Amino acid sequence: EEEVYINALADGVNVSYSQLLPSDDWGFAGPNSEIFLGPEFDNILAFSFTREANAVGFGMDEFFIDEEPPNLSTVPEPTSTAVLFLALAGMGLAYRKQPA
Repeated sequence: EEEVYINALADGVNVSYSQLLPSDDWGFAGPNSEIFLGPEFDNILAFSFTREANAVGFGMDEFFIDEEPPNLSTVPEPTSTAVLFLALAGMGLAYRKQPA
């Protein structure tokens, strides 16, 4: 039997848990059309796939992670804004000090 595993990497480097994926039609049909992962895959930094030597191929289609993306704010950080204003003020002072 072909064996392919999905691995949880809690720290992003080392495998902390591995789950054997069902090989009957590789989840495309039949009783395992969807594969659900347990709580071992919550709050991980990365995941990977490994296969045993007897697995000749593996593919996935329509792979979804049921998790909201992180809230990426478009508001600039206060320090970036402060540096910008200081630079503009410095340019303004330099412009005013030029002899006419």
